[in-house]
Amino acid sequence: MIKILMLLYPDATLTAVGIASNQESYKQLLGADELKKLRFQTIPNPKVSSGFTPLKAMNYIRKEAIRFSTFRNVLKNTKSSDLIFLSITTFTAFTLFKYTKQFYSANTIAVLHGDIDFIYFPTSRLEKINARAHKSIFRKKLPSFKYLLLNKIAKKNLVRDGYLKADEVYEIDHPFSFLKNDYPLRSLEAVKPIKIGHIGSMEVERKNSHYIYRLAGQFKA
Repeated sequence: MIKILMLLYPDATLTAVGIASNQESYKQLLGADELKKLRFQTIPNPKVSSGFTPLKAMNYIRKEAIRFSTFRNVLKNTKSSDLIFLSITTFTAFTLFKYTKQFYSANTIAVLHGDIDFIYFPTSRLEKINARAHKSIFRKKLPSFKYLLLNKIAKKNLVRDGYLKADEVYEIDHPFSFLKNDYPLRSLEAVKPIKIGHIGSMEVERKNSHYIYRLAGQFKA
């Protein structure tokens, strides 16, 4: 996505706000000239090594406070001509961001991920809470706030069921990078067994994930 934004805004300097590991991935994927157009703002990512649940809960709250503080600082330092591109965050921070955004005029595009599946098929209490949060986010209408889906399947469902209006959400095919000479070209016949992977959560209607089994069946001996 960062490459797409650079193509859309070739003369702009972009600021990448995120944890250190995400920013390191940018440095691996982008060329030297592209990195010159990018400023990095690293946010803390505290972790706990203990499996003690109360400590994990406290750490989650701490992370959410950091995220909210970061969002607020970003919003305060933007103007109406700026674009905020929210690539990923937790559903709780997403909710806080949406309701805080109403006081600021910068244009915003937020990427929607697999959490929207919980609106339709929640299987746990946490997923039901997540679904309610997303419904609340969608109900809050802001003129300068749009959503982006990295597939061309889910939009029609969200619009059909009244969660979003058609002009609120963009849809594109999921962007990916081609590997450059990292691996030698080989015939599939020379690779035994053939291993097929799936990135992210599997979902039938929104992702057509069932086709991975059909694909595997094509190679069945």
